[in-house]
Amino acid sequence: MKLPLIGAWDEDPLWAKFYPLMVEHPAIGKPLWRLGLGSDITRLYAAAREIAELPDGARVLDVPVGGGVALRGLRPGGNVDYVAADISQAMLDRALDVARRRGVEGRVTTAIADVGALPFEDESFDLVVSLTGLHVFPDPRPAIREMVRVLRPGAVITGSSLFTDDFHGPARRY
Repeated sequence: MKLPLIGAWDEDPLWAKFYPLMVEHPAIGKPLWRLGLGSDITRLYAAAREIAELPDGARVLDVPVGGGVALRGLRPGGNVDYVAADISQAMLDRALDVARRRGVEGRVTTAIADVGALPFEDESFDLVVSLTGLHVFPDPRPAIREMVRVLRPGAVITGSSLFTDDFHGPARRY
C-alpha cells in the first residue's frame, strides 16, 4: 500500500488535494509556495489570467489539467472552449468538480490523453496551458512537441514547472 503523498496521480494522492488548496487560498498558499518551492505563486495566477483575456470562440487545451487550477481563468458566460486533458480520470473528475463550483462546467470538456501523443488535430488550439505539469512527464520533449503541434499559427503555450534537479546547460533545454 502506497502512502497518499507518494501515490501515483491516478490514485489521487494527498498532494493532489493540497496543491489546488494552496492556489485557491493565496493568504496561505503564497507563503507556503515560496517556502516549499522557492517560487512566486502569482506567476501561476498570471498564466491562468491569460485564459480570461482570450476572445470568444478561442480554444484552450489544459494539459495535464490535474486539479483544474487553470480553470480560475475561465469566466462564466464566456465563449471559450476549454479542453481539460489528463492521463488520470481522477484528475479529470476533480477538474470537473472545480468547473461546477466555478459555474463554468458548460465550457469544459474532458479527454483522457497522454501528452506525448495528444488525440487532437494539428493547429486546433489558441492556447495550451500546462501549469506545474511539465515536470511530471517522463520526458518533456515529446510533450512539448505535441503541445506545439496542436497550436494554431500565432498561438502560445503558457505554464509553469517545478524542477528540483540541478539543471545546467543542454540538460535544462527541451
